Amino acid sequence: MALTRVWRSSALLLALALPACLRNNDGVDTSPEAAVRREMERSEVLGLEVVNRSTYSIDLYVQQGVSQFRIGEARPLTTTRQVVPDDLVVTGAVTILGIASPGGLRVSSSRLNVQRGQTIVFEISANLRDSRAYLR
Repeated sequence: MALTRVWRSSALLLALALPACLRNNDGVDTSPEAAVRREMERSEVLGLEVVNRSTYSIDLYVQQGVSQFRIGEARPLTTTRQVVPDDLVVTGAVTILGIASPGGLRVSSSRLNVQRGQTIVFEISANLRDSRAYLR
């Protein structure tokens, strides 16, 4: 009898909560990547999309001159989308640097002349050597 009451209570709570969840979502992708994509579309920022085809986690840095600023991580075998922080965005040449963990192997883009509103696509190959970057 007590188990039946628990099942009925659970079913009632689910029936009340499910429409509210569906109503609040409105079909909008609420993932962190989608939020970054919407922010990039809404404002003039510099985006970074990293396609990591390697089995390494890659720590990502923006390099300007001799200074390096960590901006995030790209997990193995995933695509990561990020916004480069405003204080690091300058119109001019930047290099994207990746350092593999573990191992410390390095991969970097060529120097890219960037402007706000662009996206840097950094494709990291499985062997790291054949990696490339371009602007979109």
